Amino acid sequence: MRGFHPEAMYEFKGAGDAVEELTDRVTFVDGDVVDHQRMWRISGAEAADPLTSGIVLAEGSTDSTVRGEDGPRRWAGKAGNPFWVEPDVLHAALACCPRPRGVRDLMATVSSRARSRARR
Repeated sequence: MRGFHPEAMYEFKGAGDAVEELTDRVTFVDGDVVDHQRMWRISGAEAADPLTSGIVLAEGSTDSTVRGEDGPRRWAGKAGNPFWVEPDVLHAALACCPRPRGVRDLMATVSSRARSRARR
């Protein structure tokens, strides 16, 4: 699976008193069909150090839920585009809500383009 770079570290940071105190780091290894993922936890002063490995919380393959022994659970894989909405559905949802003129004009344009495509 392409999308997760095998040399990258994906990090989720937690801070206390504006200082990093907790880092959950996820790394990926390329596989033939699916990638392998590993989630690490780094805490304390080492949480800000990109070279510290910490402890392994969970590991498994992409496109499946990975569960750790102490409760962490994560999923990574291909997902649909969460930012795409069918224009007619968006128009109907916004029709009930007051909105600025600029948005109304935008929705009319999007809706008319969707109707044009449907006629083709």
